Amino acid sequence: MSAGLSKNQNIASWVVRVIAAVIFLFPVGAIPKLMGDPYAVELFNQLGAGDAGRYGVASMELLAAILLIVPKTVVYGGILGVFIMLGAIASHLFKLGVVVHFTTVPGASPENPEANPMLFGLAIVNLIMCSATVFLNRGALPFGKSSGAAASNREMT
Repeated sequence: MSAGLSKNQNIASWVVRVIAAVIFLFPVGAIPKLMGDPYAVELFNQLGAGDAGRYGVASMELLAAILLIVPKTVVYGGILGVFIMLGAIASHLFKLGVVVHFTTVPGASPENPEANPMLFGLAIVNLIMCSATVFLNRGALPFGKSSGAAASNREMT
């Protein structure tokens, strides 16, 4: 069990961490991006980031997923995940749109684009999961330890 967490908090922490890590890896995460999935390729082309941006984001997502699963680095994975998801949400709001229209993927064309509203929703869900991870594991932050020790000392007197 993680230090300082009750049994229920520890279970909640594991649930939100695993959900976040799975989202970072699979549906539209690091693995499809690294494998050259046509949706990922088109998405990063629409952003103007190309392959370099796709590989860079995939690397950060992979790192966040690993940090979220390793107990000693959970809070750092959550923080990295929050920043990744804020970037994804900003990309949707300012460039892609809430519903992304794919035109070069199989079965789509400029005249008949494939609309996908799922990407924005997953970014929101993962932002919530990563934020919950940071909140539940905030005691692991270096600046959180001294205030916790001071509060503990006050309770003893």
